[in-house]
Amino acid sequence: MKIKFIFIYIFLMEMLYGTTVTTNKQIYNSTEVINVSLEDMSEYTDDWVAIYKLTDSTDWSNVLRWKWVPDINTTLTFNALPVGEYVVRAFFNNKYQVIAEDTFVVEELNNKIGLDVFKKFYYLRERPRIRFFGVKEGEGNWIAIYPKDSSNDWSNVLGWRWLGDLTSTNDLYLNHERFEEGEYEVRLFYNNKFKVEAKENFFVQKYAPRIEANQREYTIEENITVHYYFASDNPEDWIGIYPLGSSNEWKNVKLWKRTDGVGSNRNFLMGKLPAGKYEVRGFLNNSFDVEARNYFNVVDYKNLFVVNRAKDVCKKRNLDVKDVLCSPVEENIAYVFVNKRTEQGNDHQVNRMYRVNMTEGEEYAKLLHGNLWSIVTPAKFLKLENTPLVVVSQQVMAIDESWNFTFFYKGEKKLLSLKFSEPASARKYFMQMYTSENGSKLNIEYQEYIYEGDPLKDWKDFKDIYDISNPKEMILLSHERN
Repeated sequence: MKIKFIFIYIFLMEMLYGTTVTTNKQIYNSTEVINVSLEDMSEYTDDWVAIYKLTDSTDWSNVLRWKWVPDINTTLTFNALPVGEYVVRAFFNNKYQVIAEDTFVVEELNNKIGLDVFKKFYYLRERPRIRFFGVKEGEGNWIAIYPKDSSNDWSNVLGWRWLGDLTSTNDLYLNHERFEEGEYEVRLFYNNKFKVEAKENFFVQKYAPRIEANQREYTIEENITVHYYFASDNPEDWIGIYPLGSSNEWKNVKLWKRTDGVGSNRNFLMGKLPAGKYEVRGFLNNSFDVEARNYFNVVDYKNLFVVNRAKDVCKKRNLDVKDVLCSPVEENIAYVFVNKRTEQGNDHQVNRMYRVNMTEGEEYAKLLHGNLWSIVTPAKFLKLENTPLVVVSQQVMAIDESWNFTFFYKGEKKLLSLKFSEPASARKYFMQMYTSENGSKLNIEYQEYIYEGDPLKDWKDFKDIYDISNPKEMILLSHERN
């Protein structure tokens, strides 16, 4: 019974402490010291840590390096080890029961050269970017680009350079003639010889792969759609969505899909994500080699910035504000525009329209329309009395100042779109818009150019009257010339 109690006690101590042991690297060379970090060790004075060969038992005869643990959280340094696979193990109270462990590998110094070209596909006018590490020092080391499967003969070299005293770099370019479409290799050589020490292949094609989310910003209620341009026809290529700044490890993938070898220019429906900053990445051949990447954001459905903007305007009843519409008939409801410049230039703007619930404790902002375009000036609301109709004004031509008026029922269902312009180039010139008969009629007054021989009298006044008693539809009742 006493022995059983001791084992139970040890088990509870392990559960209590949650100890971890980790090396600062997974791969060392045979000249490097081994740094081991320990967290949440016990308060025993006889806790210890040891290094074993990976397959050895915990017997004392198998210990290669060991030390007492001086503190609950600490880092210990051990002398270098020969080439091999190892495990570092932590123990409590001078016992041999493993509390935590971590594995690592020791390789021969410069036994493995790391060489890659950042991405597998380049387009015709790009220069491949080369990085490498683990290159031994020595005069006569050089690097070159060859056609794939060609011999190492000098006649096949397309571009090259001496490495000098470089043993590693993240940013090396070679001078070369312009590539044609095809497959190539970067090859690294020692001592002015033609024996390949490391190589890495890449492709050159007319267009480089490009990937992007179809919107820069989504809400948590929207499905993310990704467009992949100039992808390959390999069915093992895949798309992954990661938190922005995270590594390509599989554990960081939030959403993913294979391309199924469909080739270029296809949309992929990925799914929904919680609020945050993300990056969509395109990968080749079931690998973690990124060929293309782009970022986007997901915002909370509540979107408190938009909610607070609506509350501030509607509470003050600021009727001069054009980016917020406080609904005249829906209690605690407002509509808000968030306007952003686009990559097409400062004149092009995309306007995102939200429906906002301002009820205390139930606040949210729902995205209704994510891509309402305008030029030069932001989209704005035209305010009407006694109606749930939402009227959006968008400038669609910069020079002639053309305007679209779009009518939505509660901001969602599009009912009608009308276009007007400035007199200098217009057929129709907007004058004013208002409701009457307690919001059941909509009156639109404008001038229309009708040529009758006298330029001073060719502009005629008109009024269109719509029945909006059922705000889910708009019925034209009359078209009157004044």
